[in-house]
Amino acid sequence: MRRGAPTPPAPPPDGAPWVGDVAGGARLRLHVVPRAREDRCAGPHGGSLKIALRAPPVDDRANRALLDFLAAALGCPLSRLELLGGRNSREKTVLARGLRSGDVAGRLARAAGPEA
Repeated sequence: MRRGAPTPPAPPPDGAPWVGDVAGGARLRLHVVPRAREDRCAGPHGGSLKIALRAPPVDDRANRALLDFLAAALGCPLSRLELLGGRNSREKTVLARGLRSGDVAGRLARAAGPEA
C-alpha cells in the first residue's frame, strides 16, 4: 500500500455488520427509533444496530440523546463521538474516535442485555 493512501476499513466483528474499523476509530451504522418507552439497544436491524430512544425527533433532541446514550454505553467521553450522517433520518452513521469495532460491539452487546 502506498504511503499516505487511506487505510481500507477492516472487516466487522463476527455478527456485527453494523460496526467497522476506520482511520481514527470505529464507524457505527444505527437505526434510531425516537419516542420509545425507554432508551435501549434493541439489537440488529438489517445491516444496522437498532437504538430506541425516549427523545422525540425534534430540535436535534434525538441526535443529542443518541450520542449521550452511546457515550454512556461505550464508557467514553461525548467528545469522542461524532454524528457523521443521518442528522434528519432514522438511519445514522456515528464515528467513535479511538475505539475499535470489536470493543464497540462488545460494549453495546453488554448494554443490550440478553433480550436483544
